Amino acid sequence: MRRTFVAVKAEPGEKLRKAIALLRNGLNRDSIKWVDPAIMHLTLAFLGDSEEDTIELMSRNLQEKCSGSGEISFTIKGLGVFPGISNPRVIWAGIENAETLLNLQKIVSGIMTSLNIPAEEREFKPHLTLGRVKFLRNNEKLKEIISEHENVEFQNVKLNKLIYYESVLMPGGPLYKPITEVIL
Repeated sequence: MRRTFVAVKAEPGEKLRKAIALLRNGLNRDSIKWVDPAIMHLTLAFLGDSEEDTIELMSRNLQEKCSGSGEISFTIKGLGVFPGISNPRVIWAGIENAETLLNLQKIVSGIMTSLNIPAEEREFKPHLTLGRVKFLRNNEKLKEIISEHENVEFQNVKLNKLIYYESVLMPGGPLYKPITEVIL
C-alpha cells in the first residue's frame, strides 16, 4: 500500500514568498508546521492508501483522460485559514479564476468514481496550504497579517502538468515522489 494523491505544482513567486516570510516571522513563537515552498502543490484528489493495481489503473486513466487537455491557469490571491480565525488549523493562499483547474479536478474525480475509489466528501475548495497550525498562543498577529493580505493578488499561474504522487511520511516532513506525470 502506498499513500497517493493527484496534484498540480504551484511554486510561490516572490510576492507570495514575502507574505509567507511575514507569516513565519510574525508567528515564530507559535507551533506551526510550514510547508516547504519547493514542494507546494494544489491537491486535486487524495486517494489515501492505494494498492499497486489501483495505482496502475489510476496512472493509465490519468494519461488517457487528461493528456493533451490543455494548459490550466489560475490566480493565487489572498490569505485565509480553515476552519475559521477563532480556531485556525490550516493557513492558506486562495485560488481564483480557476475554471480550467476546476474542470481538471472534475475529470480526476470522474476517474476515481469509475474506478470505485472513494472521493473526499468535502466540496473541492482550491487553495495552497502554507502551514498547519499545531498551537497558536495569540491569533491577533495572524488576524492582522491575513487582514492585510486578504485581497492581495500574489501571482497568475499557468501549468501544463498534472502529477500523481506517492506521499512518504518522514520525520522531517513528507516526501512527495511522482508516480506519473501527465502533460496537459
